[in-house]
Amino acid sequence: MEKSLTRDKFIHFVIFITMPLFMSFLPAKKQEDKQIKAKVFYVKKALNDGVSFWIKVFSKYSTNQGIIHDAKHLNVTYEIVDLSGIDIHNRNEHIKRVKEKWRKVLINVDHKKAKPLQMTSDELHVFKMFAKVNDTKKFIEASKGKRIRFQKGQKDQFFKALLKSTLFINNMEETLVKMELPKELARLPLVESSFNVHAHSKAGAKGVWQIMPETAKKYLKIDDVVDQRKDPVLSTIAAAKILKKNYKHLNSWPLAVLAYNHGLSGVKRAIKKTGTNKIEKIISDYSGRYFGFASRNFYLEFLAAIEVEKNSDHYFRGLKKLRKNRYSEVKLNDYIKLDDLLNYINLLKSEIKELNPALSPLVFKGKKRLPKGYLLRIPYYWKDRGKSAKDRFIAKYSKIPQELKFNKQTKGY
Repeated sequence: MEKSLTRDKFIHFVIFITMPLFMSFLPAKKQEDKQIKAKVFYVKKALNDGVSFWIKVFSKYSTNQGIIHDAKHLNVTYEIVDLSGIDIHNRNEHIKRVKEKWRKVLINVDHKKAKPLQMTSDELHVFKMFAKVNDTKKFIEASKGKRIRFQKGQKDQFFKALLKSTLFINNMEETLVKMELPKELARLPLVESSFNVHAHSKAGAKGVWQIMPETAKKYLKIDDVVDQRKDPVLSTIAAAKILKKNYKHLNSWPLAVLAYNHGLSGVKRAIKKTGTNKIEKIISDYSGRYFGFASRNFYLEFLAAIEVEKNSDHYFRGLKKLRKNRYSEVKLNDYIKLDDLLNYINLLKSEIKELNPALSPLVFKGKKRLPKGYLLRIPYYWKDRGKSAKDRFIAKYSKIPQELKFNKQTKGY
């Protein structure tokens, strides 16, 4: 018995000593996998103020509130504005008046900077806020142009985005991990679109990942029946390929995220102009033509979104997280009208619409048939007496009369 214990201890000792050496000889892919599993998105000290600012925007102030702040130094907050009692048509004018008030305060502080005892309470507030900024012209510079900025709160909007995300984010993470990307990237849609599957920009970008048509057509299906950009899981494949390409060129996940907003060539220009690939230096020092407030803050917002989503129980009350997959997928063997299908499987159109956002409104209006081969999502709870939702669907689908099933799509609208 004692000999057996001694032998086991010796084996454990040998494994403990040789394991680091063994790990160093792992193939490059294994090493990369280990790197991806590591914490790649963390808040560097230089980014603390910016990330803290966006955490407050996402979790503290509602869309009826806003922050009057300095656009360069995000820790400088002049005033929190409450717009709830102001008519919606007069809000912009009210914000202008508040910004003008603080512009005058900044000019006064510049005049009195050598005599702080003569300052008013507002002036003293500004004087203290800029205490750590080492620039003799800091107050005058802060009073110019777009430096005094209004940021509307997003707490209620972010709460809704988190609720929407729970339906698909688990599957999105699985897709990212399979494609060897950090799963935290699934939080980018919280910044891009507030997880609105129907979000679209004037430039033509659509879906939670806000993908342009030209880019989407390389990886996704887009026609008058299906637009996969509006499907959070399928569009993740396209977004992942974009992000992976960015990473391949930049060798940095933070920079790959920045490039998702500012473009790969734009980030390369920023690196060349600043002489650094450190994300914090680019954010603070780069002054490219198209590198405005939105691009400068995109990565900061992403880090804040990760923090708020991860600790949503701390920031929000009443958020019920549904981390499990909430649907099953069934492949359609025919072209069929949605109304005809629903008459036989007894599901609500609203449920199908929520789970299948890629389907065109023409399908829900009955002007186009559900396409043959389409992977239709149905609620996972739709199971009965030991039968899975998928098996139950197949059984009911087989009872649909053949005259309601077709081999081709309808022509026209």
